[in-house]
Amino acid sequence: MTSLVRAHGALVGSRRKALHHLIMKLYKRKHQYGPQYLPSTQTPAPS
Repeated sequence: MTSLVRAHGALVGSRRKALHHLIMKLYKRKHQYGPQYLPSTQTPAPS
């Protein structure tokens, strides 16, 4: 039973680490390229 809990903890930890890595990569990309690469929903629509 303890091995199952330990395996689950490792899975959650690795998933959280991967999610954090993905967020940091997106954050760096957004700040590197600027607002022109953001989704069009966040940019003001041309009138």
